[in-house]
Amino acid sequence: MQVQKNAGALRAFLKADRITQHVTPIVVWANEESPLTVENPMVAIWHYDRLPEELGNIWQRQPMQKSQQEQIESKLTKLCERKD
Repeated sequence: MQVQKNAGALRAFLKADRITQHVTPIVVWANEESPLTVENPMVAIWHYDRLPEELGNIWQRQPMQKSQQEQIESKLTKLCERKD
């Protein structure tokens, strides 16, 4: 349920920049220093460093335009950057 709620929040986050895109619920593991082991997850789990490749692999009725994928990657990357 948590990932579904967060997918809705992400949809709204993207829409704020006029990015209209279906959001597939997925967990992105962003801490490279912490190991991750999951068996039989209910949703897909991606490592942050593979985000660009994985975004391009999501099945949709119509392929995501490269420019839109780049907008989403940029917006998510800025969100995940550390603010020291």
